[in-house]
Amino acid sequence: MNIQLPSPNGSRWFYALLLSITLAGFGAGLSSCASAQFSQTALDNSVSLGKDLPVLMNKATKAYSDNETEANALLAKVNDAYTLAASFKKNKDVAEQWRILRDDLVQPFLTRWKEKGKLDKDFIRPAAEQVKSALGAIERAEKAKPK
Repeated sequence: MNIQLPSPNGSRWFYALLLSITLAGFGAGLSSCASAQFSQTALDNSVSLGKDLPVLMNKATKAYSDNETEANALLAKVNDAYTLAASFKKNKDVAEQWRILRDDLVQPFLTRWKEKGKLDKDFIRPAAEQVKSALGAIERAEKAKPK
């Protein structure tokens, strides 16, 4: 499956996707928090990645090869966060948000960066905002769970 990130010219599609991810994340918080238990590690993952991923993405105006180690480490951290979320009972909605973040946002961005070598700021900015929004929704869902 080859997923393409939106081009700057496809802004309607981009904003529709952003809205759907945000709403899905909000919905995940509402539906999963009634039964899933709070995990400090899961919350820490969303907060940490919410800071680190946008910083890395903004480095995409420079060569991927200069940032490959950091990119691989953060992708591994996203994958670990998904695995953790999926391991909790009654946490299907939040785990799905992590999967979407990994498979539909982060991985395609990094793949494109690696293929192109460098990316344009007009491409990076909306992609980074989309990642921030998705992680914000995951963070809100984690905070809404009973402790």
